[in-house]
Amino acid sequence: MTTTQIQLVQDSFAQLIPNGEASFETFFGEIFYQRLFDLQPHLRELFQGDMVKQSQKLLDMLRSIVDNLERPDVPSIQELGSRHKTEYKVKNTDYNAVGEALIWTFEATMGEDFTPELREAWVTAYGLLAQTMKPTEV
Repeated sequence: MTTTQIQLVQDSFAQLIPNGEASFETFFGEIFYQRLFDLQPHLRELFQGDMVKQSQKLLDMLRSIVDNLERPDVPSIQELGSRHKTEYKVKNTDYNAVGEALIWTFEATMGEDFTPELREAWVTAYGLLAQTMKPTEV
C-alpha cells in the first residue's frame, strides 16, 4: 500500500466510525453481515451468537488493523486467520465474499464520499489483510 492509500483508509475509518460510537458500530455491523449472508447464505451458520457483540468484534478488529497499516503485526494477523480456519471452518474462498461485503458496506454508509480512489485504497488494504490471514493450503 502507498502512504496515500494508508492515510485514506485511516482517515475514512476514523471519520466513519469514531471510537465509542456503539450505535453506529452496531448499524455498520448489521449492514455488513446482512450483505455477507446475502452473498453467501451458508456463512450465517457460523454466527450463532449475539450479533451486536459480533459487530463490535468486527469493528475492533478493523480498528486495530487500520491503526497499524504502516506496520502490520503479521504474526497476529496470521494467527487470526488460523483461528478462523480451525475454529470456524472458514475457507480461503470465503474471504472474497467478506471483502465484497465490506467494500459494499463502506460504499453504502459513505455514499458519495466513497470515491474511486478511496475504494481502491480499501480494496488494497483488504486484499493485503486477506492474503495475510489465509493459511497456506497444501
